[in-house]
Formats: sequence, structure tokens, C-alpha cells
Amino acid sequence: MVRLHVLVIVSTLLLLVGTAPAQAASGDAGIHYTKIIVEPDGPDFHVTVYFNTGFMTKVFSMLFGTGSLRASILDEVAGFGDVDLQTLDTTDCVASFVASNQSSYSDGWYMYDSNARLPVPVDQLEIRGGSLDRPIIINNATEVPDFFYQ
Repeated sequence: MVRLHVLVIVSTLLLLVGTAPAQAASGDAGIHYTKIIVEPDGPDFHVTVYFNTGFMTKVFSMLFGTGSLRASILDEVAGFGDVDLQTLDTTDCVASFVASNQSSYSDGWYMYDSNARLPVPVDQLEIRGGSLDRPIIINNATEVPDFFYQ
């Protein structure tokens, strides 16, 4: 009976390990980005990424750690350039970053004009804070638009 349990566990692990590389090779990291919030702070941005993961990604992360999940999320915000991961909470599916030196300053205004590309569309991109009268909200975003703030 013990041998049967061990065989089932080993077979399940082999199946999980065998399907993870195939999923990664297909370009599907098993992550769905639901919302990215960008909050300007001087020339830097505080970026919060909300995401959902598929079952296989959750299992793979539990068994082998969050390294591949971390890499996929870093790839999503790589368009900002100089990013520093602050937190990665796999339970609540949220990550926070500081993206440094994003905007130029002139005559009392900061201008962001880098148009950071998001390799995977995000359900909603929200830019808020600073001197913005109201948040800039873009659904199905593929890039961060140009904007001014104080």
C-alpha cells in the first residue's frame, strides 16, 4: 500500500515537472495581469502589479519556489528600465516595485515620455497620485502613455 502511494506521488510530480517546461516554452507563464497601478513620486514611480496565476503555476511555485514567477513579473515591468522588486506576495497575488528615474523635470513639471511597453496586455492600467486631477485609466493596456505631473 505504501508503494502505491509513493508511486502515485512520484508520478504526479513527474507529470507536474514535465508540463511546466512545456508551458514555459509556449510563452504562457500561467500569469494573468489584472491591474497595474503607477504612482509617480518625483522622478520615480511606485508600481503595484495585481495578477492571477493558474493552477499549474501555483503548484510549480509551491514545489520549486517563486523564482520563475518573479522572473515573469519582472519581465512585465521591464519596460520601465530600472526597477527594484520590493515585495512579492503569492498568497494575495500582488507585487510592488520602485521604478527609478522615469521622468524628466522642467519648469516645475515632471514629464514621462518613455512609453514603457507591457509584453502582456493588462486588464487595467491606472496612473494616479501626484498632481493628476483624476486617475488615468486604460483598459487592455499594452503600454504606459506619456503624461505630465508635479
